[in-house]
Amino acid sequence: MNYKTLRLPLWGLSIIALLIGAWGAYERITVGHESTAYGSYVVWGLGVAMYLYFVELAAGAHLFATMEFISGYKPFLRLYRLALAVALAAIVGGLLNIWSDLGRPERFWEVYLRPNPNSVMAFMVWAYTLFIVVLLAQMLIEFRPEWMRALGKTYSSQTQMRDRKILRILMILSVPMVIAFSGGVGALFGVQGARPYWHVGMYPVAFIVTALVSGAGMMTFLAAFFIPDHDEEHQGLMSALRRLLAIFLVAEGLFVFADYSISLYGALPPNVAAIRQVLTGQYWWAFWIIQVLIGMVIPFVIAVTPGLGRNTVLTGLAGILVVFGFVAVRINVVLPALTVPEIEALRTAFADPRLGFTYFPSVGEWALAIGITGVVATLFLLAYERLPLLKTEVA
Repeated sequence: MNYKTLRLPLWGLSIIALLIGAWGAYERITVGHESTAYGSYVVWGLGVAMYLYFVELAAGAHLFATMEFISGYKPFLRLYRLALAVALAAIVGGLLNIWSDLGRPERFWEVYLRPNPNSVMAFMVWAYTLFIVVLLAQMLIEFRPEWMRALGKTYSSQTQMRDRKILRILMILSVPMVIAFSGGVGALFGVQGARPYWHVGMYPVAFIVTALVSGAGMMTFLAAFFIPDHDEEHQGLMSALRRLLAIFLVAEGLFVFADYSISLYGALPPNVAAIRQVLTGQYWWAFWIIQVLIGMVIPFVIAVTPGLGRNTVLTGLAGILVVFGFVAVRINVVLPALTVPEIEALRTAFADPRLGFTYFPSVGEWALAIGITGVVATLFLLAYERLPLLKTEVA
């Protein structure tokens, strides 16, 4: 199975998602946040969770773009351009999600014109901007040989050597930058002392690990179905991706176990209540079925079982299961903390639909999230079909 087999289903799903998203965008433009399910207590919803998911996917994909440089393992070079395209499409999706969640989205320019130097959120916006600039610069240099040949110009060896040096510098700079903004997302939650569920010192590191897991899942899927040459080098690449996927899944599982077990043992009531919402409360299905079973256990079993792992199709499916399952990881970060009131009496102090502590995304929220996912998929598919993403040498 390869991209030719998947092309029609992928484009069909993307177009359907865009149509659904068009309705969600229309509703958001015409009625604002009135149709959403969150309110004055649960102030963040599906849009924020999807923002975190796509930003972390962009970070993870970009780290894989530099994997050949970091590891020296040549087969990773096949992923370089694919990873750059995923990173660009994903960061666009993440920013669209958070931009649509703003009450006054037209005011986002204020963070550039009048930034607060003490704000973690302002730091994140500037980090995203720098990331996009560096990412576009990498892509411009990487695709320069093809563009110059298309224009009938000569790509000299001197130009090639200069571009290699510039690209290497950008790759060196991009690694700490991506780690910084990926960990910065975790810091955005970790600094909120009023929410014990979020106020965890290891959150920045945990977010980096999650980025690596989701990035590994996506690149495993793409390596299996979007790289047509299944030669010996490709098999070595799939083997390396399987091992990395298994290692990152174990690391993610250890972080989740450490976070929840220590919090439960510490017995801080708001923290325990939030974790119980995840394990046995209203979000149990998202944790046990989507996050643990689909996103971790099944892919891990495929990755570590020799008879299954050598099957390229199964390995690719394991990767996409991780990509899907880790949506729940981000939902289980955002929502549980908001279902626990800072003061217990708030549950009964006032009666209004917007003053509740239960939340499930509205139809409009799902539609907008599906539509933005369609935008991400469409951007990548267009890049795959219109750009030479399968080149095996760095310019």
